[in-house]
Amino acid sequence: MKKTLHFRHGLAAMTAIIVMLFAQLLTTNARTSGISPATAGDETSSYGIYIIGVPVTPENCNDLSVIDGVSGTVKYDPTTKTLTLENATIDAGRKGQAISNNDVSNLNIQVTGTNNIKSYISGIVIHNSTTIKGDGTLNVTSTADCGIYINNSSLTIENCTVNTTGIWGISGNTNSTRDIVTIRDATVTAQGYLVCHHSTVKSHAFLGVVVDRTFW
Repeated sequence: MKKTLHFRHGLAAMTAIIVMLFAQLLTTNARTSGISPATAGDETSSYGIYIIGVPVTPENCNDLSVIDGVSGTVKYDPTTKTLTLENATIDAGRKGQAISNNDVSNLNIQVTGTNNIKSYISGIVIHNSTTIKGDGTLNVTSTADCGIYINNSSLTIENCTVNTTGIWGISGNTNSTRDIVTIRDATVTAQGYLVCHHSTVKSHAFLGVVVDRTFW
């Protein structure tokens, strides 16, 4: 099915070519608050993923809703490196990032149904290659930072809907030459207070996508 590219500025709608799309989607500043997650729990058995600062371990990975601020189905399969979100809410408040991938290369975040990720600082922080995919919707909201922050790594969004809201919708590390974003057959909306620019992500690909970038 043919996809189209859309941008919105206030109430005015416009269609732009893909070169302009990238300048509108990604942000100008790396946010240091996305780099060091707060941690709690047993670090020695951690898989390298943190939910609201709590390490995902063999003891809690089958039901991460035991973590305060987490509801719905949230679980992690270390064999397939898959974090499953199904009609889930992860509300970190001011306690840290909602999700932080510190050490898992090629992490899959599988989204089913409607999922809401909220944090005062960055909602999702990516230190290792991560793919968000599935047939659901992922809403990521940061009150005072990036919706999604990519630090010296890569993010792929495919076959799903991702909506990000923050001071910056999606941000990379200003000093990195390795940040990569690939959006494939997905719908992505990034909302922020600042006009976005491509300088923080050094490589990108948009393959059959619908992307909105709204700011006010």
